[in-house]
Amino acid sequence: MINIYENLFQRLDQIESLIVKSNELLYPINSSNSNERLTRKQVREQYKISYATLHNLMRQQRLTYEKIGRKTLYKRSDLEACFNSNSKRHVR
Repeated sequence: MINIYENLFQRLDQIESLIVKSNELLYPINSSNSNERLTRKQVREQYKISYATLHNLMRQQRLTYEKIGRKTLYKRSDLEACFNSNSKRHVR
């Protein structure tokens, strides 16, 4: 029974991915890299942070995000601003 739900969630993720891609084609984002939107996984890989850290930044309202379906997207410019302000706090 659990396998049925896993398959269902995988299919939903695939559908959601297609919707996000179609939205990107219909509503192109500014060509500037700073307006690029990244998924949680991309943020984790590119900035070398954990999901927990990302969640804490969102919960503390130090990082803005957008929800499209079940996907959470972050603007690269917002990520840069957040991490630059955080690095300045830790410098003594």
